[in-house]
Amino acid sequence: NAGTNVAPGLVECYNTTLLVTRDYRLPATITTLIEIIRKIEDASPSANARELSIQILHRFRQDGIRKTYKVVDSTLGLPYSPKGWEAYKNRVQLKYLTPGNAINFNNDSITPLEACSLHYMISSSIETHERGDESTVCNKIAHYTSRLHKRETEFAEQVDATTRSRSSCPIESGVIYTKWGAVKAGLVLAGIASGFEPNPIRTTNGTLETAYASTIAGELSEVALNQPSVTKTVGNDGGWNSTLVPKYYFLEKSENDNLYLTDAEIRGGLDGLYLGLSIPNLKSSDMKISQILDLYYGRGLFNDTARACNRKELMQNLVQDEKLVLQTTLFNTYLDTESQYSYTPNKATFPVLARNSVESFRSYINNGLNDLRCMAENEVIERVAADVLIFVDVAWDYSIIETFLSYIIQSIDINNYESSYTVFDGVNGDIIVNKSRSILDFYKKFNHAPGFDYTKVLQLAENLMKKKLDNETDLTGQATIVLILPHNTPTSAQNDVVVNKRNDVFKRYLPDLRIIVAGSGSKSSYNNLVTSASNDVFTISESVDENSIKETARVVVERLKKLPRNVVNPKCGSSFTGEADNFEVTQYVEPFGVNYHKISSNYFYKGQTLKIRGQGYGSLTVCTSRTDANPRANSTGANCKNVVSDEISTDISGYCSGDSVAECSPIYISVEGGTSQVRCSEKTCRFPDNIKYSIYLENVNCSSSSEPIFSSFLLISLLFAIMRF
Repeated sequence: NAGTNVAPGLVECYNTTLLVTRDYRLPATITTLIEIIRKIEDASPSANARELSIQILHRFRQDGIRKTYKVVDSTLGLPYSPKGWEAYKNRVQLKYLTPGNAINFNNDSITPLEACSLHYMISSSIETHERGDESTVCNKIAHYTSRLHKRETEFAEQVDATTRSRSSCPIESGVIYTKWGAVKAGLVLAGIASGFEPNPIRTTNGTLETAYASTIAGELSEVALNQPSVTKTVGNDGGWNSTLVPKYYFLEKSENDNLYLTDAEIRGGLDGLYLGLSIPNLKSSDMKISQILDLYYGRGLFNDTARACNRKELMQNLVQDEKLVLQTTLFNTYLDTESQYSYTPNKATFPVLARNSVESFRSYINNGLNDLRCMAENEVIERVAADVLIFVDVAWDYSIIETFLSYIIQSIDINNYESSYTVFDGVNGDIIVNKSRSILDFYKKFNHAPGFDYTKVLQLAENLMKKKLDNETDLTGQATIVLILPHNTPTSAQNDVVVNKRNDVFKRYLPDLRIIVAGSGSKSSYNNLVTSASNDVFTISESVDENSIKETARVVVERLKKLPRNVVNPKCGSSFTGEADNFEVTQYVEPFGVNYHKISSNYFYKGQTLKIRGQGYGSLTVCTSRTDANPRANSTGANCKNVVSDEISTDISGYCSGDSVAECSPIYISVEGGTSQVRCSEKTCRFPDNIKYSIYLENVNCSSSSEPIFSSFLLISLLFAIMRF
């Protein structure tokens, strides 16, 4: 990838329409990047983070690839080559700073779409040619959220370069969306690679440190050498076409001097430098790349200070100007040997060029980089841990439902550790997205029949829940949530015969199945579908305004976070039959996180003892309640205790005294993480500082509420069928 042609392993990303056209790629987000890297890690268990970080750079990063607009016969070659100025620094990166290769990379670990999306997310280039949409896009960069039309011209248009005008808002590639600003992802990964594999280069004038050279010093060197003037220009903000499905990042300024160090490059350079310098001192020596990114762009790398939203403060404390001037000066020599400019630089002035660049950079950091700061977060971190069954009426405008579901999928912790999802059409129950723990599987067109059959949806949800209960290996401590997205409200017949009966049937036979509705029309139209009409029904407007859709989706996600995980005895099955026995569920919680659990009376009716055990991974606060689904310390009716490696034991033999199974209230539990020993190395740990605990039920029975569910729901379905005639 350090050559003068497109690397052989990347050719398919430039000769296949579905891979080169931006609209067909995966969204350029930090979530997508983490998920792709996680897939690579899972498929390469013998490779450590040091090896994979080098392999990913050498396999997927190639900066400066530009398209020629001269006619190129496809049998003779590609109309693309790494001729942009970004390519020069990338060659220094791969040759000297992070030398290696990708010979051992597992190319079967990700699909071609994922591979090419990864390439474009970590490879830097700027498309400066006029596109034709500037009058629509350029004056709306800060708030541009409408969905763009397909740009087939990216692939098909062939125009001589001399006839093309310059775009007033160029497209910057290699940028990903994060909550804390657009970031050049290639710089972040280069910093991580240099942290795992420091490769100091000693020169007569000092030692070039690869963490600096791979990140912000390398970027400042581009400014120093590409701008032949004493005054240096740094900084260039931009905006996305969408913050939920981002594919295009437009720059505000198009003059050459504004392109050598953009805001996204500043953020990526600072983040990469901090991570590169921090990795040798991490508490966990076997951390994965995905974990580092997940924490740094999330709650913090083992503390609430080491976070992307705090990069300015980290920069102030970590980087001294004189150190940065020296590192930029040293890198100037290496960059100069690989580059070509419109002038011949005087090597004796390299220190002056470096100092001028650093001074302009520092001034812009202090006065021009207007990033979001760390906001006051919720008291604790609440994550969704659920098997989510999504039934969608594809009669919705595609842009509305794509935006809504994109927000949901990206916000409910879809991964191997928390949540999974399946998407069905609402009329036939056909699968749109098969059960998945990856957001990467979501992004496809919903080419299915429109409509919503409430009878069929509820019947399918019941069957899936029964199948899950009967499969002992499928009980993972998740909640089971049915999220239905109808475009039309239930008819009176559906309400009278099916929906009204559903509440009693599901309460008796499927107590751990929760239905959430987000539909059109009046909220009251869906009241009979849900357990709590005030909490579980939401309406989606017909507006295509992204902010409006996001707000509705945000409220839904907040509700999903409150739904407790189900503690289920795998031996009971869907018929709730079985002898008295003991069973245990093992879970993990992160520091300052809280997990909510629910034990339905079917699993402890006439039981003896409930125990919650710490495993010595850190401190925990455990609360129990019979009335509050989210018990916390100081809340009414909650009984709370602290646990480390001991246990809380509760006599539950009288919990259902005088009540039937259906009348007996569940047991609600919350487990909040405190300080961590950072010792979680199991494959089931999302983070090294996860705190392990178990919920243990002793001498408990499997108790059914009434007759088998099959007969009850079948009767309802038959009644509904009769009413159609």
